[in-house]
Amino acid sequence: MTGRTDMAFEAHQRIKKEGKCLDGIKSELFCRGGTRISKIRVCSKKGEELIGKPMGNYITITAPESWQADHEAIENTAAILGELLSELLPQRGTVLVVGLGNPAI
Repeated sequence: MTGRTDMAFEAHQRIKKEGKCLDGIKSELFCRGGTRISKIRVCSKKGEELIGKPMGNYITITAPESWQADHEAIENTAAILGELLSELLPQRGTVLVVGLGNPAI
Protein backbone atom coordinates (compact mmCIF):
# COMPACT_ATOMS: atom_id res chain seq x y z
CA MET A 1 0.00 0.00 0.00
CA THR A 2 1.36 3.41 -0.95
CA GLY A 3 1.02 6.47 1.27
CA ARG A 4 -0.64 9.57 -0.06
CA THR A 5 2.56 11.58 0.32
CA ASP A 6 6.23 10.83 0.86
CA MET A 7 6.15 12.10 4.45
CA ALA A 8 8.15 10.22 7.07
CA PHE A 9 5.14 10.34 9.41
CA GLU A 10 2.94 8.42 6.97
CA ALA A 11 5.69 5.87 6.26
CA HIS A 12 6.16 5.39 10.01
CA GLN A 13 2.41 4.89 10.55
CA ARG A 14 2.29 2.32 7.72
CA ILE A 15 5.23 0.35 9.12
CA LYS A 16 3.71 0.44 12.60
CA LYS A 17 0.33 -0.74 11.28
CA GLU A 18 2.04 -3.64 9.49
CA GLY A 19 3.48 -4.68 12.86
CA LYS A 20 7.09 -4.43 11.73
CA CYS A 21 9.90 -3.84 14.21
CA LEU A 22 10.83 -0.16 14.29
CA ASP A 23 14.56 -0.65 14.94
CA GLY A 24 16.50 2.44 13.93
CA ILE A 25 13.47 4.74 14.09
CA LYS A 26 12.48 6.86 17.07
CA SER A 27 9.16 8.65 17.15
CA GLU A 28 7.27 11.11 19.28
CA LEU A 29 3.70 12.32 18.78
CA PHE A 30 2.22 15.13 20.88
CA CYS A 31 -0.10 18.12 20.77
CA ARG A 32 0.65 21.72 21.57
CA GLY A 33 -2.05 24.39 21.44
CA GLY A 34 -4.34 22.36 19.19
CA THR A 35 -1.50 21.55 16.79
CA ARG A 36 -0.49 17.90 16.36
CA ILE A 37 3.27 17.38 16.08
CA SER A 38 5.08 14.27 14.93
CA LYS A 39 8.85 13.91 15.27
CA ILE A 40 10.47 10.99 13.49
CA ARG A 41 14.21 10.35 13.83
CA VAL A 42 15.83 7.86 11.47
CA CYS A 43 19.03 6.92 13.28
CA SER A 44 20.47 3.87 11.49
CA LYS A 45 20.83 2.18 8.11
CA LYS A 46 18.13 -0.29 9.16
CA GLY A 47 15.80 2.64 9.88
CA GLU A 48 16.60 4.09 6.45
CA GLU A 49 15.63 0.82 4.79
CA LEU A 50 12.40 0.53 6.77
CA ILE A 51 11.11 4.04 6.25
CA GLY A 52 12.67 4.82 2.87
CA LYS A 53 14.28 8.05 4.08
CA PRO A 54 17.89 8.96 4.82
CA MET A 55 19.04 9.29 8.43
CA GLY A 56 17.87 12.53 9.95
CA ASN A 57 15.02 14.31 11.71
CA TYR A 58 11.55 14.64 10.18
CA ILE A 59 8.89 16.86 11.71
CA THR A 60 5.26 17.02 10.64
CA ILE A 61 2.85 19.57 12.08
CA THR A 62 -0.88 19.38 11.59
CA ALA A 63 -2.54 22.67 12.45
CA PRO A 64 -6.18 22.93 13.54
CA GLU A 65 -8.59 23.19 10.60
CA SER A 66 -9.48 26.75 11.59
CA TRP A 67 -5.89 27.98 11.66
CA GLN A 68 -6.16 30.13 8.52
CA ALA A 69 -9.37 31.84 9.63
CA ASP A 70 -8.25 32.65 13.16
CA HIS A 71 -5.50 35.24 13.72
CA GLU A 72 -4.55 33.76 17.11
CA ALA A 73 -4.33 30.26 15.62
CA ILE A 74 -2.06 31.57 12.84
CA GLU A 75 0.26 33.15 15.41
CA ASN A 76 0.28 30.01 17.57
CA THR A 77 1.03 27.77 14.59
CA ALA A 78 3.83 30.11 13.43
CA ALA A 79 5.33 30.17 16.94
CA ILE A 80 5.25 26.37 17.17
CA LEU A 81 6.86 26.05 13.73
CA GLY A 82 9.55 28.54 14.78
CA GLU A 83 10.33 26.57 17.95
CA LEU A 84 10.54 23.29 16.05
CA LEU A 85 12.81 24.75 13.38
CA SER A 86 15.08 26.37 15.98
CA GLU A 87 15.72 22.92 17.49
CA LEU A 88 17.24 21.86 14.16
CA LEU A 89 19.46 24.89 13.61
CA PRO A 90 23.17 24.84 14.34
CA GLN A 91 24.56 27.35 16.84
CA ARG A 92 26.63 28.93 14.06
CA GLY A 93 26.73 28.79 10.29
CA THR A 94 24.49 29.19 7.30
CA VAL A 95 21.16 27.45 6.81
CA LEU A 96 18.89 27.03 3.79
CA VAL A 97 15.20 26.64 4.57
CA VAL A 98 12.74 25.67 1.84
CA GLY A 99 8.98 25.41 2.26
CA LEU A 100 7.06 23.32 -0.23
CA GLY A 101 3.35 22.75 -0.42
CA ASN A 102 1.18 20.06 -1.87
CA PRO A 103 -2.17 21.39 -3.13
CA ALA A 104 -3.52 17.81 -3.20
CA ILE A 105 -3.53 17.53 0.60
